[in-house]
Parts: sequence; C-alpha cells; structure tokens
Amino acid sequence: MDEQTEKIIDRAQELFSDTVLSDIEIIKDRLAYITWITALATGGVALVISQSEKLLKASSPFLYGKECLILASISLFLSIIIGAFSKYQAHQSIRNDRFIIALAKTQRFVFYRKKLEEDPIKFSSKYHHCGYLDEDNRNLFKSYQEANNRWYSEENFIWAQLVLFLLGYIGIAVLAVT
Repeated sequence: MDEQTEKIIDRAQELFSDTVLSDIEIIKDRLAYITWITALATGGVALVISQSEKLLKASSPFLYGKECLILASISLFLSIIIGAFSKYQAHQSIRNDRFIIALAKTQRFVFYRKKLEEDPIKFSSKYHHCGYLDEDNRNLFKSYQEANNRWYSEENFIWAQLVLFLLGYIGIAVLAVT
C-alpha cells in the first residue's frame, strides 16, 4: 500500500479506536459508580443487621417498624445483587468493545498492496461501519454491537440499583427518625 493510503487508513483506524475506547472509559466510570453503590449498600445491610434492635426500639410509635426494616434490608440486598450483575455486564460490554476494535483492525488487510481509490470521507464512513469485512466477520461485528445495546446492560441496571439503594437508606432513616 502506498503512503497516502496508509495515512488515510491509519487516521480512520485511529478515529474508530478512539471512539470505542471512549465508550470503554464511560463503562469504566459506570463500574466505579456501581462499586461505590454496592459498597454503601453492603454497609447499609451491616447497619441494619447490627442495629436492628435499636432501630425497632426507636421506631416503637411507628406502626409498621418491623415491616419497614425488612423492606429496607431487602432493598439494600437487592441493590447488592444488581450491583454484582451490573459489574458482570460492564465487563461483557468492555470485552465486546475490544472485539469490535480487533475486527475493525482486520480491515487493513483488504488494502495490503493496494492503493485507496475511494474518497477518504466515504472510505472512513464505510470503515467505521466495518464495511470492508467479509460477510462472516461483518455479522460478527454486528452481533457484538447488538450485544452492547442490550436492555439488561450496566447502563440501565445502575439506575435500578440506585433506586433500591435509596429506598433502603430511606427506610433506615425513617426508622431512625421516628
């Protein structure tokens, strides 16, 4: 491949890789949030277990103190479970993104000992959609993209985890204040 072709392919690959690596950084940020929420939920469960008698005594005028304590415990425990599942999903997303980068890099082989005759902008667009892969690899690329767009990803489950976490701590706060 000539020097100009190599420059164009390098730029297209760099842009593609930077985009996917940015997605990986966002997933890693979510992983940090998931870890913090899970750790705080674990602390909440420990608090409920160790201070359950005091919380129930403090909430004696509160009619449903025991039920509130149970719901707070369940909410925090579910937050921990969702956190573990979310971490697994985040690692799956990172794995898929790494495979996507690897597949995109294999497109270079098509241009080995060839000169790029396409418009660089059209080439870059087709390159980003892995249009230079053979049919099997293109289907593999699409499957990894679809796997990253699943509804049960860490992106969606972090919100469920956060809601359960907040409900658990609100329950503890209600018991402690009443």
